[in-house]
Amino acid sequence: MDKKHQAIEAIKKKLIGKQLSYNEIFTVMDEIASKRLGPVLTTYFVAAGFAGGFTNDELFYLTKSMAETGDRLKLSGLVADKHSTGGVAGTRVTMILVPIIAAAGIKIPKNSSRAITTPSGTADTMEVIAPVTFTPAQIVRLVEKVGGCIVWGGHLGLAPADDIIIQVEEPLAFESFDKVIVSIMAKKVASGATHVIFDIPVGQFMKIKHQKDAEIIAKKFKYLASRFNIKVVTDISEALEPAGRGGGPVLEVR
Repeated sequence: MDKKHQAIEAIKKKLIGKQLSYNEIFTVMDEIASKRLGPVLTTYFVAAGFAGGFTNDELFYLTKSMAETGDRLKLSGLVADKHSTGGVAGTRVTMILVPIIAAAGIKIPKNSSRAITTPSGTADTMEVIAPVTFTPAQIVRLVEKVGGCIVWGGHLGLAPADDIIIQVEEPLAFESFDKVIVSIMAKKVASGATHVIFDIPVGQFMKIKHQKDAEIIAKKFKYLASRFNIKVVTDISEALEPAGRGGGPVLEVR
């Protein structure tokens, strides 16, 4: 049986509520990343996971497989990172934090997103004052030279299966918390992070709307991080309004 048919059998198994092994999940992620599986079968896998959920072991397998089927940043020593689950308009913590950490002699290759639910993503705001599109090799050279960087993660090839899965989720405009956690962790693993701060804002207009959900997410971040020997700190905060003094890339960079 070729890999595509192995992946299809794994998807069928998940559709009827059975737990998948690491090899089965790796095969599915590899076929998605290589674009051999196609959007229809990818959607079946996403729907099966959303309806039936994933065990903690499956979340680990998904994270590991996503990271291993794409490019990885090869950095030595302590590598820091931070991530927010997002939704707070105007917050530019990353642009302040990255230079501070780099100045302390700690490597921090921060890959950021463009706007999703707010007027500007960190990559959009950073692009007002500097380029944000680089290859993995260029990022490694940047970090080794100056200690840190803020780049757009869109074309890095880190966890490419995740980027494809996000595309098939987009028409419904939602994804499970488990999928959010795996998506974030896979990119941290692929970035070579050894220490990560997770910011989890909670509020009516945030991605995470309830304190109880935030606590579950924080617990799962810590679980997955422990499986990869990554040290993490999670910060749950109340977010009731936009941060900063402007909305949009130019106003936010001020």
